[in-house]
Amino acid sequence: MRNWRPLGAHSHRPGESAAAGRSAHPARRCLLVGQANVGKTLFLCNFAASLGARAIQLFAVTSDGSHAAQDVPLPRARDILVNDRPHATLALQGVQIRLGRGKTDHSVQLLDSTGLGDRVHPEPAVRAGMAQALRTLREADAVLHMVDAALAGGPDPEAAVGEVDRQIAAFAAAPSPRAGRYAVLANKTDLPPATAGLRRVRAAFPGQLVIPVSARTGAGFREVRLFVADRL
Repeated sequence: MRNWRPLGAHSHRPGESAAAGRSAHPARRCLLVGQANVGKTLFLCNFAASLGARAIQLFAVTSDGSHAAQDVPLPRARDILVNDRPHATLALQGVQIRLGRGKTDHSVQLLDSTGLGDRVHPEPAVRAGMAQALRTLREADAVLHMVDAALAGGPDPEAAVGEVDRQIAAFAAAPSPRAGRYAVLANKTDLPPATAGLRRVRAAFPGQLVIPVSARTGAGFREVRLFVADRL
């Protein structure tokens, strides 16, 4: 959060664009959720770029509910946010994007969240970020549940789809006003093990929409865009 400016009275708060702040239609929220290091943050940056963004207003919401924002060129956003270290993301962060289908065009807030896990993490900051991700899961208008298809195709496929992933799927797909707004993103399809991993991911989430994607190459972005635009 260093060098980030607090969102004050003249700024639009996360969840609504500047235009939405003047209207009765705040942005819909679409949550990226999943285990640590599945590629959520890289997807966030590259997906925004695929929609024509050159710089994004990146905002963050800390676990205590405070908000801050920073205008970041996309290459710089990748440099400062994408990290191979587990749980580099400790609070909600996201971008405001506009999606349209047909004659409709609306604002969507795409949120990246702290990676979840099957065990209680020893670090308080990580636990707080996980709790925030779970609260947002209950409140989001749509959920993109990311799993590592390459890991699923390796020697330890159970590491790719853990109990926390099954619980996310059970909750997000349960009958609710959000019904039909949940999809599994099988990421890292640019890696060879993902061929077998994709089959295992689909078997692990029977009856759910599974979209193969590569956060690195952009494969599957069109399908994700159509899914979000159609559901929201």
